[in-house]
Amino acid sequence: MYFMNGRPEPITEAQVTARLNERDRGRCAVCGCASGVLAIYPRSSVHTSSPRFDLAGLLLVCGTAVTGCRQWLSNEPGWARSHGFTVAAHHDPAHVPVEHAVHGLVLLGHDGAVTPVGEEGA
Repeated sequence: MYFMNGRPEPITEAQVTARLNERDRGRCAVCGCASGVLAIYPRSSVHTSSPRFDLAGLLLVCGTAVTGCRQWLSNEPGWARSHGFTVAAHHDPAHVPVEHAVHGLVLLGHDGAVTPVGEEGA
């Protein structure tokens, strides 16, 4: 079921975690590792305050605020933005490609879909 704006209805945090694990195959979106702590990382600050969870704006990443890829994304904002791991607040994350370690260069849908760049209209 979708809202009139084409985005999915709200889902629970448990559903978000399950869908992200399925979409990202239980691996870090940045380095592809499956070991250690995997956390939900927001691509845009706009989506962190949203009452619903938007899968286009979320990634699984390894580490904590002081370790792993989560630390790397926080400490290297220019690199993170240029590779699509973070998105400017005025952009829709579903329209910003991300260099995903599991899927390659893709667009992430609001519903969790993964579309390789170049196949958006196919």
